[in-house]
This record gives sequence, structure tokens and C-alpha cells, in this order.
Amino acid sequence: MQEVFLRILRHRQTFRDGTPFRAWIYQIARNARIDHFRKSRPQVPFEPEMAPTVSPGDPAQQRQESELLHKALMELPEEKRDLLVLCRFQELPYEDVARLVGCGVPTVKVRIHRAMQELREFSSVAGCAGRSRQRAAAQNIPPRRMT
Repeated sequence: MQEVFLRILRHRQTFRDGTPFRAWIYQIARNARIDHFRKSRPQVPFEPEMAPTVSPGDPAQQRQESELLHKALMELPEEKRDLLVLCRFQELPYEDVARLVGCGVPTVKVRIHRAMQELREFSSVAGCAGRSRQRAAAQNIPPRRMT
């Protein structure tokens, strides 16, 4: 975070009037993150900002769904995960995301669509595995290993 603020101060002259301020800051933060991981290459931890807002309901189910979403997001390649976080969770417009990524709006839409498809595939596979585990637990059957 500190590095991002320092970069904002250092590169404040690059902000152009008429461009969204929020998109400019995201670009700086994204570049700082890329530079950081280029140097160290650790595993990407889950960030609370990545979690969607959850409507009130059963807390156990919310926690389970949030964990499933987290696992699914972590399975996605970093580029797709970034797009989903920016568009779906940070609610940036496609135009701003396209500028950040350096491609056209139609390309962003296609990439987000494909990332959502991958999330659905993961959740359907994980959801089926979760239901079979619940049935097995109810019958005292040890869980099968997923390979």
C-alpha cells in the first residue's frame, strides 16, 4: 500500500484530465503488484476485497459459498481473476478496465465471460463433490479423494 501511495505521488503528473481517477489509481496499484510479484513470486493469498458482498441469510451457508468462491477464484489465471475483481467486485465500467488492461471493451467482455464460465465449471464440480461429501458424512462413509 505504501508503495502505491509513493508511486501516486511520484507519477501524479501522468494523470490526464478527463480520464477516470479511479482507473488511474488502479493502474498504478496493478503495476506495483505486478512489479512486486515479479521480484518475489509467492503464492497469491486471498484478499477480502475479492469476496463478493453476500446478502443476509444462513451464516454457515454464506461462509461455505464464500470459501467455494475463493477456491474458484484462486484456480483462475491471474489475468482472469484481475478482470473479475475489477468488473464484478470493484464495479469498474468495462471502458475503464479496458484502458487498464490495454485492450478493447469487446475483448474485456469476452475475457470476463470466459472467466465466469470457468468459475461456473469449478463451482459445479466442487458443488457436486460437496454434496456427495455431505451424503457420505450423514452415512458415516469416509470421503473419496478427488484427483
